[in-house]
Amino acid sequence: MTPDQMRDASLLELFSLEADAQTQVLSAGLLALERNPTQADQLEACMRAAHSLKGAARIVGVDAGVSVAHVMEDCLVSAQENRLYLQPEHIDALLQGTDLLMRIATPRQRRGLGGYRRLCGPDGTPARPVAADRQG
Repeated sequence: MTPDQMRDASLLELFSLEADAQTQVLSAGLLALERNPTQADQLEACMRAAHSLKGAARIVGVDAGVSVAHVMEDCLVSAQENRLYLQPEHIDALLQGTDLLMRIATPRQRRGLGGYRRLCGPDGTPARPVAADRQG
């Protein structure tokens, strides 16, 4: 293994550890948001976790992770800015995105990323969050 390959492997391992920590934050926060979709502290924690994952994925060149985390971050920012009221289907999609990010970050599970295409556009760019009727 060359020094560059060792460095890349170390970075990917760090990304996997970061993804594990941040997806735990996302899972807990999203479950709390399922009960109360307007909890500002949970929206902030989830948005920051998605943002951190996007940056970590970008650093190690995992484009699928960047795209999925970006879509999730956009959705959470829309909810923070009251442009989107999180419905159960949004929470379900965000939880699926969380699972997908963990699969992307786990080397043995990187194959079979069909769920990635459901969260991103055909060219791999993030799909825009769908605005739902605001309640309140």
